[in-house]
Amino acid sequence: NESALVGAGYGILIAVIENHREIAERFGNEAGDRLIRIAVGTLRGILRNSFILGRWNENTITILLPLCPDNAVHLLASRLRHILQTSDLTIGSETKPLRITVHTLISAREETEESILEKIEQIAGGN
Repeated sequence: NESALVGAGYGILIAVIENHREIAERFGNEAGDRLIRIAVGTLRGILRNSFILGRWNENTITILLPLCPDNAVHLLASRLRHILQTSDLTIGSETKPLRITVHTLISAREETEESILEKIEQIAGGN
């Protein structure tokens, strides 16, 4: 139940792939989508099954961390940033790095789903 998660408090990671648009414009949308698939595949391989992974928009992935302590959210963000920044996309003879920014949100018990969604949109919406 989503409401139960909001009441319990949780962390959210917002991973913005900074060079998605550049890759898609230069090499086509398929290459941009491959960049996203590389990031998602990497994340799925290292995240707990209880974490919920989703694509927010064309270049943003959100990760819901139910019942995750605040310090663990920040540590995980740092770890993911490091791992994802070592991922590359090879297109023909060129290799392009994955440039990523990972933002963290910690929900307060009293926050509503709407206020959390607004915060995510403020971070991811402009990308």
